[in-house]
Amino acid sequence: MKYSVIILLLISSTLHGQNKMELAGTNTGENLYVQNPYTDSLGHFCIDSIIINGSFYKTDLNSSALQLDFKRLNIPLGETVTIVIYHDESCRPRILSAMTSPPRISK
Repeated sequence: MKYSVIILLLISSTLHGQNKMELAGTNTGENLYVQNPYTDSLGHFCIDSIIINGSFYKTDLNSSALQLDFKRLNIPLGETVTIVIYHDESCRPRILSAMTSPPRISK
């Protein structure tokens, strides 16, 4: 049975006063959960925007935790998923689930 690691933290860099976290992996049918801390200095949540496979992910970013639902985006199982999270310089989102389980196969 083949196991795939779904999300791999690739790089974090500064871009136009924002930090950028890039993730890539394979869709196994599991959602990704991201902790979105509150910033001390600006009085809002850390994440400014999320881009999945080149498109803005539309969700309410005013929450301490976010669920990225790949089914909602019609991303097929086994397809590569790239995620870019733009966040404030004073904080850093945290990936809560690495989605490392294998895809479910129905018999």
